[in-house]
Amino acid sequence: MKWFKEYAELDPEQRDFVDSKFNENKNYWIQGHAGSGKSVLLVHSLIKAYNKNPNLKVCFVLYTRALIDMIKTGVPSELKSKVEVMTYFQFQKSSKTYDLILVDEVQDLPANVVRELKRRSSRVISAGDINQSIYEGTVSPGEIESLLNSQIFVLKIIHRLTKTLKKIASFFKSDVLGAKEDWNKKDVQVIIGKARPFSSDEFEFVWRKAKLQASSSNSPTVVLLPFHSSIVKFMNFVLNLENKPALDESMNDNEARNNHLEKHNVKLEYIGNGFGSLDNAVGKNKVMVMTYHSSKGLDFKNVFIPNLYGGMTIWRDSEEMSKTLFFVAVTRSRENLYLTYAANSPHEYVALVQGECRVKDISELLEEVKKEENLFSSSSSIDDDDIAF
Repeated sequence: MKWFKEYAELDPEQRDFVDSKFNENKNYWIQGHAGSGKSVLLVHSLIKAYNKNPNLKVCFVLYTRALIDMIKTGVPSELKSKVEVMTYFQFQKSSKTYDLILVDEVQDLPANVVRELKRRSSRVISAGDINQSIYEGTVSPGEIESLLNSQIFVLKIIHRLTKTLKKIASFFKSDVLGAKEDWNKKDVQVIIGKARPFSSDEFEFVWRKAKLQASSSNSPTVVLLPFHSSIVKFMNFVLNLENKPALDESMNDNEARNNHLEKHNVKLEYIGNGFGSLDNAVGKNKVMVMTYHSSKGLDFKNVFIPNLYGGMTIWRDSEEMSKTLFFVAVTRSRENLYLTYAANSPHEYVALVQGECRVKDISELLEEVKKEENLFSSSSSIDDDDIAF
């Protein structure tokens, strides 16, 4: 899944950091909204540091294994064997010291881990966005700056979000409106799909449309759900729709679930908690399914967020955390976003943004996607004998 930008693709702000602001003796905290390119600058920091000193001992410390998967695809091939990439849990279990530690999603780490980063490295370059802090007991902004003795560098251009997506995100984090837009990015209307209460049409549309989109090359597609239990229910819906044996919902084994889907040739893969692979899913044109939490730091061309009925729980303990999690989910999309529900009324967050979206009946969307499937099937069945040269 391509996310890394070569130097020639960087925007003026990013080049300013690489060319002018970057100092090999300083610690940095790279800040910016979702999709501003923070992770990209971490990899460029790695490249610049190695160009200066090829013998550096370097470590990437990340919050999730999905982020590890992503970062490894961005590290240049000649550096892969030199750089250790690990979760912060793995970092805590180790006692190694480094010349440079690069850390993404720093706002999600506990303060004691941030202290340990500083203690065990001559230099720390971190990236993170306080707007996306979705865990309790984490380091405060002031602690990040003081514990790491960091110089702050702020990225102000959002590359991932379309104009409409940026407006939707601003309902949950208003300061997003102050960010600059990438004017080269084409705007795409966000779709809200509504189905009859308890209708199976919602999940059928989500699966059919997502599967169709994922079948296109380089079109990463994800379905986001808040809890693992809802992911398993979605998996079983898909298996039933595909006339395949169901999963045992009481079995808590994500590897076995992915193996079951693979065995029965269902192009769906769970990503999270060390299971599944972004590259494998995209390479095999699979739809990915993840929790809101596990998706943080990642982006996809197509994002589906179903089950958004009125009263649906996103986070049990905190309204503010619930808003932040939904903000994280909607800002994973770099092009197409679908918010769906099967109920008389949508979740309050959907009601809040529906004035910025195109609202359609799921039954209508389902008919549209069935026609798309027929067209795709017809075009893919053409072989060389059918083409006149």
